[in-house]
Amino acid sequence: MENIGIPKAIKPRPYWVQYISAYIVFFLGLFVGKIKVQGRWNIPKEGPIVLASNHFAYFDPFLLVYAIHRPIDFIMQKELGIEPYFLFAPMIYGAILTDRNKVGPSIVKQSLNTIKNGKILGIFPEGGITSPVLTKAKPGAVFLASIAKATVLPVSVRGASDAWDNIFRGVRSRIHVNIG
Repeated sequence: MENIGIPKAIKPRPYWVQYISAYIVFFLGLFVGKIKVQGRWNIPKEGPIVLASNHFAYFDPFLLVYAIHRPIDFIMQKELGIEPYFLFAPMIYGAILTDRNKVGPSIVKQSLNTIKNGKILGIFPEGGITSPVLTKAKPGAVFLASIAKATVLPVSVRGASDAWDNIFRGVRSRIHVNIG
């Protein structure tokens, strides 16, 4: 199950590429809306971290890297990895691909390696992009954090799901990223 659906050449890019891509989102955000980040002081300076965030828009991962200022590897459903229009995110960030119906030991091992290598493991506990209303979270974030003895860093993103619709109406959205 290692990198199913993503060619070998598409691996996580260096951190500076991830960091620059987050600022590209910031500059796009100037046109789309205003991005406000609160709670950066809640990010642990050191130690393993599992970031758990809601997920309402396709560019949430970029907003999270912009807000956190550290490399994040996201767990992603493998079905999205084979769709060409979804490859932009794994091309920049890399991804741990998983089958939602059967999580095997290789996913746990890859996730623990990500944390061990100093990156933040990003998980969307609801299981991907959901409706604008939060749904019941799956236990994966807490499970991996307990195995890795990592801090769970809760993050919420609000306003991103409406941003693309609003831009066509000439309205700039307010996007809020709350950390902790």
